[in-house]
Amino acid sequence: MTEQTFDVGDSPRFVASISSGSVEVVESPAGVISLRIESSREAEFEVSHSGDTVTVRRPPNGGGWSRREAHTRLRVAVPIGSTVRISCSSADVTTEVRLNEAYIDTASGDVAIWEVKNAKVKTASGEVAIGTATGDVSLRTASGDVKVGDATGRVEISTASGSVDLGTTRGDVTSSTASGDLDIERYEGSDLDLKSASGSIRIGLPAGTKVALDANSMSGRIRLPERTPSGISRADRHQVRARLRTISGDIELVRLG
Repeated sequence: MTEQTFDVGDSPRFVASISSGSVEVVESPAGVISLRIESSREAEFEVSHSGDTVTVRRPPNGGGWSRREAHTRLRVAVPIGSTVRISCSSADVTTEVRLNEAYIDTASGDVAIWEVKNAKVKTASGEVAIGTATGDVSLRTASGDVKVGDATGRVEISTASGSVDLGTTRGDVTSSTASGDLDIERYEGSDLDLKSASGSIRIGLPAGTKVALDANSMSGRIRLPERTPSGISRADRHQVRARLRTISGDIELVRLG
């Protein structure tokens, strides 16, 4: 096991590239990034420090490495508000600290982010989950579910095989899935563009929401909520533009309390 600590300034940034294993990002005191590497070849990892940035790179492939030998467990502690950029061939990534930005690219592995401002995540095979996103997020997975608990900014999601589950969402949403349902528990934004080739679409709308709806389902039903109660004036209604498309699946708008 290798452990190192680095002093950083007001814009801490961590960059990592490993082959397989796991990456865990936790909270450290302000001004410090600490790192722990557990690997059978940890001594050959390249670790560098320049200004506010700490970088860890996997050893060059070769020398008769097997998959088992290349397995790495990386644990890094960064200050609140850091930026992380992580690239993996096959690894799970978990963050447990409030981040400013997260850029994660893994060919195979799950990604779980606790809280972040802006995030861009890409995984070929794995689930993606974000607890809270206060800025814009772009999430792509070829095979895996996508979940976001609370989103304030713009959300862009693409998955070839997997469901999309959003909690309270306040920004514009663009989402497409080839095989999987799309569900937004509570939508408080203004623009939706959702597509599901084989799956249903369900959206919860607060009372008083006025919807400009463009919906089409080739072999499914479209269910709309009852009219807005007469006690809510037109001027007080929140307006949403919704473009919803399914080939095989239902479309449902639900009026919330």
